[in-house]
Amino acid sequence: MGVTQDGFAQAMVDVVLRFDPSFHAGKMEMRPSSKGTYLSLTATVRATRARSSSAISLSVNTLDRIRNRTPS
Repeated sequence: MGVTQDGFAQAMVDVVLRFDPSFHAGKMEMRPSSKGTYLSLTATVRATRARSSSAISLSVNTLDRIRNRTPS
C-alpha cells in the first residue's frame, strides 16, 4: 500500500519484473482507499525459491512510496 501518485503502480511493476519477467502488469490488482489517498497493489508472481520470495519483499520495501512495510 502506498500514497496514490503517478508512478507508484509502475514502480511496483518494475520491481516485480526483475524477479518474474513473465509478469503482466494488467494482472496487478489495484484498490484505492475509501478517500483515494492510498492505493493497495497486489501482484501474484511465481517465485521458484524461498530466497526469491524474500528478495522480492526486500526490494518492494525499499520503495519510498510504500506505507505498510513488512518487518525485515
